[in-house]
Amino acid sequence: MMDECGSKVVDLFKKSLLLIPIHLEVHWSLITVTLSNRIISFYDSQGIHFKFCVENIRKYLLTEAREKNRPEFLQGWQTAVTKVNKMFCKLWSFHVVRCLKHFKYQKYPPAVLDTDGFPCIPQQKNDSDCGVFVLQYCKCLALEQPFQFSQEDMPRVRKRIYKELCECRLMD
Repeated sequence: MMDECGSKVVDLFKKSLLLIPIHLEVHWSLITVTLSNRIISFYDSQGIHFKFCVENIRKYLLTEAREKNRPEFLQGWQTAVTKVNKMFCKLWSFHVVRCLKHFKYQKYPPAVLDTDGFPCIPQQKNDSDCGVFVLQYCKCLALEQPFQFSQEDMPRVRKRIYKELCECRLMD
């Protein structure tokens, strides 16, 4: 947010979670920044990882830290990569308790970990729902809810998002 002179009036470092939707050509992804533990995460419903986007966000945060005189944010940044998992919803209830114990590096969201230790996220099965997935990731992250949705839920999620936009409030 800018004031009349173009100066930044929001101190990003006073926020707990930044949600940054990323649009590249015809695809939406999400970058999150958890300020408390300096984690930059990338969420993509097709499993694509745009490293340059994450690096650009990191550079921006370092510039902001210098400009806002916040030396505590000049180092210690880490990147977390999520992976898509076709079996996410089926595995969720079975693994959630065990996996949450190991999900130490980021508070948002509770997620199933794959065999490499990466959090797994729901994936899209078409070429048109990436934006809906990003909005659903954002909602779950902001409300600290697990990712318990799949491609099959998208028609219902689209209707809910439309209603939320029309009524200017979030719904279950």
